[in-house]
Amino acid sequence: MGFSHAYGASTQDNEAIEIICRAAEAGYELFDTAKVYGTQEDPHCNEVLAGNVCRFRRNKNIQ
Repeated sequence: MGFSHAYGASTQDNEAIEIICRAAEAGYELFDTAKVYGTQEDPHCNEVLAGNVCRFRRNKNIQ
C-alpha cells in the first residue's frame, strides 16, 4: 500500500479510501499493509485506512 510514501506525494485519505473500496468491490480480499508502509510520524496510517474501509463495509454489511 503505497498511499503514504514510495510512489511520490502521499495520497489524500479520502482518495485512498475510495481506491480501497473500489478494489474491494472488484473482488479483492487481501490488503497487504504493515508498519513499514507508514510514515515516521504515523507508522500505522495505511493500516488505519484499510481498517476504516473494512469497518465501513462490515457496518454496511457489504460483502
